[in-house]
Amino acid sequence: FIKSLVSPAGELILGGMLIVLVGIAYYQVNIGHTTPAAIVGCLIAFMSLKRPVKMLSKSIVELQRAFAAVRRINWTTDVASRHQERIQLAAPIRRIDFKQVSFSYDGNRSILEGVDLTIRGGEHVAVVGPSGAGKTTLSDLINGLYPHSSGEISINGIQLTQLDMPTWRAQVGIVSQEPFLFDASIRENVLMGNFTASDGEILAALKDAGCTEMLSRLTDGIDTRVGERGALLSGGERKRVALARII
Repeated sequence: FIKSLVSPAGELILGGMLIVLVGIAYYQVNIGHTTPAAIVGCLIAFMSLKRPVKMLSKSIVELQRAFAAVRRINWTTDVASRHQERIQLAAPIRRIDFKQVSFSYDGNRSILEGVDLTIRGGEHVAVVGPSGAGKTTLSDLINGLYPHSSGEISINGIQLTQLDMPTWRAQVGIVSQEPFLFDASIRENVLMGNFTASDGEILAALKDAGCTEMLSRLTDGIDTRVGERGALLSGGERKRVALARII
């Protein structure tokens, strides 16, 4: 949001400064304190500063994003460094509980507030809502990608903050809105989920992910290259291959 405001806000401020500068210049010329040639030189100098100032403002926004990323990386690595002291989580996952969970990215505006949710093993749960409602944030919190502001998240009755995160995340699969596929074959992309999987297991995973019809149309079958980020497949096909990788 802030990034989208930088350009119009910069134009508005610079435009206002230009109007003020022209007004001052007009007054100075009228009372004989300067000459038109000097004013033209000042205006040219002012306009030449326009681009560097805009670039500086954009750089400040990017710097703030970088600081936020560093804070998140530091938090993640800090959690990872302490995982040996934490509880190892064994399958199966019987339940996931949210109790009065709240979360805010900036510490001011709440994205989630007082969420109570129980997901039991074997259930299929869909979370729906408008853009910005916190659906992706909810899944990020389940995976421990962000620390929740308040409340309690527990897996099988064990608080998420007490869990060994690698053992928990090893049991979670995610297909995002924009799944990332490597510029390799379908076989190689699916193998990213399990490097020791046999061709039979790969084909079974692709079948479970609904890729049978897609493979029947491809001349090279599972050896078909998908292109950078899966560019040679449709959006739905990319997601199905990503789902097969998780399976």
